[in-house]
Amino acid sequence: MAADERQRLSYYAPHQPPLFIGHYWCEGIPALPATNIACLDYSAVKYGRLVAYRWSGESCLNADHFAWIKVAKEELPQVSGWDLDQD
Repeated sequence: MAADERQRLSYYAPHQPPLFIGHYWCEGIPALPATNIACLDYSAVKYGRLVAYRWSGESCLNADHFAWIKVAKEELPQVSGWDLDQD
């Protein structure tokens, strides 16, 4: 990656408040990408995990505070075309 490209990347500093993110479709056991960042998207719609974080106001997040359930294929609702909300 070129230096000018690196300058344009978003950066979230370790001293900033906790940030909870999603839409990254992680896999496996929930883990922290940084001590102040937690991803809560573990592909539940693709039979992954529905993930939450039990936050108590801490500024340094702890992976032990993740809670999740594994979504099995048979637990997902089956949607037909006429069930979709088109609004």
